Amino acid sequence: MNGIEYFDEEYLDVVSYILTPDSSEKIVEIVIDANAWSLMDYYSRTGSNMLMEYQDTDGYTYVLFGFWDVFIYRVKICRNKATVKNQNLYYSYFYHTDGTSANYPVGVAGTPDFAAKEPEDGLNSILGEVKKRLSNLGERDLSIEYMSRQVEIIEKRLDGYEKGKVSLEKFLDYENNNRCLPIFILDKLYVSRDKYDYDSPFYKNIISILGEPEKYLIQKEEKNEILQRYVHMNDEGEFAEYIRVLISFYKWLISK
Repeated sequence: MNGIEYFDEEYLDVVSYILTPDSSEKIVEIVIDANAWSLMDYYSRTGSNMLMEYQDTDGYTYVLFGFWDVFIYRVKICRNKATVKNQNLYYSYFYHTDGTSANYPVGVAGTPDFAAKEPEDGLNSILGEVKKRLSNLGERDLSIEYMSRQVEIIEKRLDGYEKGKVSLEKFLDYENNNRCLPIFILDKLYVSRDKYDYDSPFYKNIISILGEPEKYLIQKEEKNEILQRYVHMNDEGEFAEYIRVLISFYKWLISK
């Protein structure tokens, strides 16, 4: 039936849980463990999903499902086939909103242990954190993919600006964050280049350099200050060359 040709006994607990609604077996729990959340946050972007399978010393294999960088569920899959060692290496998989994905090794010393509770109790424990994370879902994903697309657009528009066919106002489009924000970010990256941590992912450097909690926005006062500097550079005939420097630095940075 339904293409199922055989039944593997190792999945008996999960199957019984699915077929028996009033089962007391705790198959699905919500993770409240800070280490698991730190793992998800380190590699996630806005709205990313995470997947990681690991073996616990209680005799079971679990999978962590991180949804949108907001929730993490722990699902009991089956009894372990392998013995848990003192040193264990697992892989976490991340799926981003732009369609890209990546995997990262996770080394665990000793007992793999992620604190979790039944969904209702777990959610009540972390409700404030979840609300904050849900509010962040509307933020912009400042990934390499996003920035690289914007750099291509900036380069194309730069030719017209240099030839005098496009004014500074139209080149920057002050009121359109999708057009001026990437230039501000390139500027921030270049000015803060001595603080860039080459051992950390690009996305985490962006967040660190832009600063919390306004990690995706340039505040009005700062924006006006930056724009005044750009106007002065434009009047001095230096702005186009500066943009070329920013673009060159960015391309060098992501090639590292």
